[in-house]
Amino acid sequence: MEKARNLVRQILAFGQKLDSTRSIEVFDDLIATTLSLLKDSFPPSVEVLWTPGCADTRIQCNKTLIDQLFMNLCWNAVQAMHEGGTLSIKTDQKGDWAAIRSQFQLKGDDHVRLVISDTGPGIDAKTKNHIYEPFFTTKGSSKSHGLGLSVVHGVVKAHGGTILVHNIKPHGACFEIYLPATKDHNIAANQPEFSDKHQYRNNKETILIIDDEEDVRKILRRMLNDMGIKTLCAESGPRAIEIIKNNPNINLVITDYLMPEMSGEDFAKTFRLHNKSTPIVLLSAVIEPRTVREYRAWGVNALLQKPVVPEDLYEMICAQLDGENKA
Repeated sequence: MEKARNLVRQILAFGQKLDSTRSIEVFDDLIATTLSLLKDSFPPSVEVLWTPGCADTRIQCNKTLIDQLFMNLCWNAVQAMHEGGTLSIKTDQKGDWAAIRSQFQLKGDDHVRLVISDTGPGIDAKTKNHIYEPFFTTKGSSKSHGLGLSVVHGVVKAHGGTILVHNIKPHGACFEIYLPATKDHNIAANQPEFSDKHQYRNNKETILIIDDEEDVRKILRRMLNDMGIKTLCAESGPRAIEIIKNNPNINLVITDYLMPEMSGEDFAKTFRLHNKSTPIVLLSAVIEPRTVREYRAWGVNALLQKPVVPEDLYEMICAQLDGENKA
C-alpha cells in the first residue's frame, strides 16, 4: 500500500509539472538534440535510423517533458531488442490524419507526428491493453516501477495530442505520437540551446557518477561534459570508493539508489564516515516516501528522479556546487 500511495503522489506531482512554462520549439531540432544525447548510451548491436520530415515546423511545448517522453520511448524500444536490432525514428506532417483527428477529438488541422519503431518481439494484445496504466510493467525488475509509459501518455495528452501503438511486420512495435503544430514562429523568447546556456561557469569541478547501468553512466557523462564539467564513472559503490581514494578532489557524487553490490543509501553512509562535506545526489526512478523522510540522515544532499533531463541536472549542480563554493 505504501508503494501504491507513493505512485499516486508522483502522478499528482507530475500533473502539476505539466502546467509549467512552455516554449515554441522546432520539432525536428528538438528530437535531433535529444537523440544526440541518447545515441551514445545505446549498445553497438542497435542501429539507429533517424528520418526528419517536419522541416522548420514548430510546436508549443514543455521542452523538458517532451525530452522525457522521447527518452522513455527510445529506452523501451532498445530494451525490447535483447539481441540487437534497428531503432527507427521519424517525423512527418500534413498526412491524411482526418480520421485520427476525429476519433481522438484533436484540436486544429495541423499536426506533427513522431514515429518510433523497433525490431523486437512486438507487444501482445493483453499487454497492449494495460501499457499506459501507472502500476503496470512487463520488465519484472526491481528497478522497474511501471511509470514510463504512463508518463508518456500523460505528456502527450497534456499537449493536446494522442498516442497510438501497434505491431509491425515481420516483427516489432511502433508508437505514433500526434501533437498540434503551431503557426507562431516567435522563438525570440525561447531559452538558448543547452550547450550555450548551461555551461557551468567554474570548469574546474569533477563529478563522480555511480550507476550499475552503463547506458545511464554514458548519458550522464555526456550531459556533464556538455556543461564543461569533468567526470569520473564507477559501476558500483565499492568501485566508487576506490576511485575516491585516488581522486580526493571530487566536488560532487551522483549515485544511483538501487544497485546490486551496494545501494546508494549504503554508499552514502559509508562515504560519510570519511567525508562529511562533499555533496551527494541520489538518483532513483521512483522516490519512495521512506527515501524522502530519511535521505538527509544518510548523508545525501539532494534527490533527482530518473530519467534525468539536462535542465534538471544543471539546476541541481548549480544548487549543490554553488553552495559548496560559498561554504
